[in-house]
Amino acid sequence: MSFPIDWTPDQAKSFIQDQVEQAAQWDPWLIKTPPQIRYTGFRAKGWVMPEVGGSSSLAAILGRCHHNIMGRELVRDAFPGTADARYFRADLGEQVIYYGPSGGNIHAPDEYVELKTVLEVSRVLSRFIISWCG
Repeated sequence: MSFPIDWTPDQAKSFIQDQVEQAAQWDPWLIKTPPQIRYTGFRAKGWVMPEVGGSSSLAAILGRCHHNIMGRELVRDAFPGTADARYFRADLGEQVIYYGPSGGNIHAPDEYVELKTVLEVSRVLSRFIISWCG
């Protein structure tokens, strides 16, 4: 499950528990047999990579490379799941960025990417590596 960025996992669990308990009060069987919720799997507090300004930031360089190859601006978007970026130290100036092909049902059993965009991303990343590394 995902939840608002400023909530803790415990706040999200409490909210869900309250909602299920309230909904169960409308069903005679559920009143006698209250639902039990189990939370399995990984839990992490929300995190946002702050904007890093300047023309030499990862985002700025990737944005220029994307624009040069794709002919349109790179749009920043939020990812409503967990990823390894939370381990980087933005407070120490470490930068991280996610960039990849288009597709659908990301991290679901029927996840897919559009093959055309895999080639496009490869071209952008090649130009980015040359720009970043010199």
